[in-house]
Formats: sequence, structure tokens, C-alpha cells
Amino acid sequence: MHKNYMDKNLKELREEKNLSIQELSLLAGIPVSHLLELENGECKDPYLDVLSKLMSSLKCNFEELYCAIQNS
Repeated sequence: MHKNYMDKNLKELREEKNLSIQELSLLAGIPVSHLLELENGECKDPYLDVLSKLMSSLKCNFEELYCAIQNS
């Protein structure tokens, strides 16, 4: 069964876009270390500028991205 976006985590969202963590880091201008913290659930409340950069890079909306971060 395919997960809907409410059930995806950040890593799944990134992989769905066929991006490595290094590629997303370059696209978003966010350090790999911070992306790993987000993907591993170590940071559940990123700054708005980080969310904005990720939304732009992953071509997703706020709700989809925020749910993915909370599910990580």
C-alpha cells in the first residue's frame, strides 16, 4: 500500500524526488548535518527559512513538508 503524504517522513519525501541528501543540501543551501538531524527526528521544529528552502527544493507545500518532519 502506498503511503499518503501525511504518513511520509522527510527521507521518503526526499527519495521520492530522487535526491540524495547531498543533492538536497546543495539545492536548499542547508548543511547535510542539519538535514540528517531533520531526517532522524532530532529536530522537529526547524526555522521558517529552512522550511521555505526545503519546500522550494522538494517542490512541496508546507503541510506536506511539516508532516514529513513530524513523522521523522
